[in-house]
Formats: sequence, structure tokens, C-alpha cells
Amino acid sequence: MPELPEVESFRLILLPLVDETRRQTLSLLCPPPLPENLINKGRFPSKATVDRLNKGAYSITDVLRKGKVVCVVLRKTDIKKSRHFVSKSKKTREEGGDDDSSITGEEQVLYLSLHFGMTG
Repeated sequence: MPELPEVESFRLILLPLVDETRRQTLSLLCPPPLPENLINKGRFPSKATVDRLNKGAYSITDVLRKGKVVCVVLRKTDIKKSRHFVSKSKKTREEGGDDDSSITGEEQVLYLSLHFGMTG
């Protein structure tokens, strides 16, 4: 497998965000507009999914790399109460809801995969 130094460099940039004590929460930003056709294909999270992640109060506990994929490990913080109440019931797009993500914001561990689609 090639070294892929640019992928490893990006992983090293993210490593200072690791908080093994889980006392700090992560806030993801969802800059508009996201390409709707790519959200529907599952390549980008919808704004509603990003909002659920932010309300779930997660910390980055590790940044892993395998080949062209960087995996950011998110765990619930040790804070007793999340920032907001997160509803487990949500509607899919087919039901008139905002998206079809299976993320509720109640998961204890989530894995955020970033694929570097490099060719050459």
C-alpha cells in the first residue's frame, strides 16, 4: 500500500482534537448549500443529521487511518445531560420527514469516515 502522506498529514492535523476524557463536546458545522443529490445518495449528511450529532454531545476519542480512509471515533461525553433532548422518533423522507439517516444522537459510539478519493 502506498504511503499516502497527504492522508496521514490530515490525520495528524485532526489528532489534537482527540479528547479521551470526553469533557469537551464537538460541534459540526453544515455550511449551506449541501448538494441535495449527494445527500440523497448518502455521501453527505443532511443538516438534520448534523443537528442530531451536535445535540447528542459527542467528543472525538480517536482518529484512525487505513489507506485512503480516515476514521474519526465519536463517543458520548461524560456530561450527564446532553445539550438538548434528542428524540428517538424521526420520520424518513418517504414519511414526510427531513432525512433517512439512522443516526438518532443517542448512540454511545459513532464512526465518521472520511474517504480521500485520490487517483493516480
